[in-house]
Amino acid sequence: LSHKGALEMRSDDLMRASSPMLTRMLVDMLREGEAGKTRAWAFFEKLCSLSKADVYQHSVMLNACHDSFAAEKLMQRMEAASIDPSEVTYQKLYKIYLRDARVEE
Repeated sequence: LSHKGALEMRSDDLMRASSPMLTRMLVDMLREGEAGKTRAWAFFEKLCSLSKADVYQHSVMLNACHDSFAAEKLMQRMEAASIDPSEVTYQKLYKIYLRDARVEE
């Protein structure tokens, strides 16, 4: 299944899709620059609305956060959805803080 048709996927198809497949679709979208990032956020929002986004999709979407404040907002969404961050999630967040020079916070 191509990520190109991801936004057109029906809810029941998304509910049957495996986490690795959904994660791969997001990764592929994010590799396509700004247009891909826009599609990835829309797809991620659809997954969230179905309570289908897990720690893997949230971690991938940290790559799409334009700054550490956006990353913190995504982390808050994870917490609100009772999704525990993984070690990879924290590593990505730390790299974002380093990029923004906010390591002290």
